[in-house]
Amino acid sequence: MHCSVCDSARTERTPSLMVREAPDGKPLVRCFNVTCNGQDTVVAELKRRGLWPSGNGSRPPAEGRTSTGGQAASVRPLAWWSEHCGVPEELVRTLPLAEEGDRLVFVFGDLPVRKVRRAGTKELTWEPPGAEVPPLWPLPGPELPETIYLTEGESDAVVLRFCGL
Repeated sequence: MHCSVCDSARTERTPSLMVREAPDGKPLVRCFNVTCNGQDTVVAELKRRGLWPSGNGSRPPAEGRTSTGGQAASVRPLAWWSEHCGVPEELVRTLPLAEEGDRLVFVFGDLPVRKVRRAGTKELTWEPPGAEVPPLWPLPGPELPETIYLTEGESDAVVLRFCGL
């Protein structure tokens, strides 16, 4: 199952709401419009019809959920990022990411700059301080695809990769 639809509350003509079945059979619902509540509306309707897995939040419950509501998680950063994005950890391990203690490190190819986020929080830093910040993550390869998707943040980029885009 996979479908992309336009949000009926907006006038745009490009699909911004995606519904897909995750590899484990659970539904994955994602709206790529940051001012939209379409994702929550779809999830509420699926819950009302008994088609959404039991649990809290707008994502299916993850195995071994360890989220701590903004506090530093006592988990491996890659496992936390996988849960945060709602994608399998196997996918996360294919991305330019590294773990350093409780920190998730976004790697930018051979560039000497990196973005570091403490697992379970929104706390992030750029290293080294004052370095030029790359415009994209992950950096594209030498051959650019015909279509490039720009997202608001790294978690959206991970979800798009999971969706096969």
